[in-house]
Amino acid sequence: MAKILIIGYGSIGKRHAQNILTHTQHEIIIFTKRKDVDSFKKKRVKVFHNLQKCLSEKPEIGFITNETAYHIPIAIKLAKAGLD
Repeated sequence: MAKILIIGYGSIGKRHAQNILTHTQHEIIIFTKRKDVDSFKKKRVKVFHNLQKCLSEKPEIGFITNETAYHIPIAIKLAKAGLD
């Protein structure tokens, strides 16, 4: 079972999270600045508003689903942290 980090929780992030929950047993770590996700309590899901806290959970895989303008800076941070 892998830990999967989802960066951003808009429509695409939600779709990825739901597919992972439905079709796998992987744990999901969500990084978002949205406050309405705090109530998102499901087994196998953790929500953080700080990227370093997400990375301290030691995810193995990262999905970048935030705004396009932030993809490259986030990808660099994830690569430096050793994520695929």
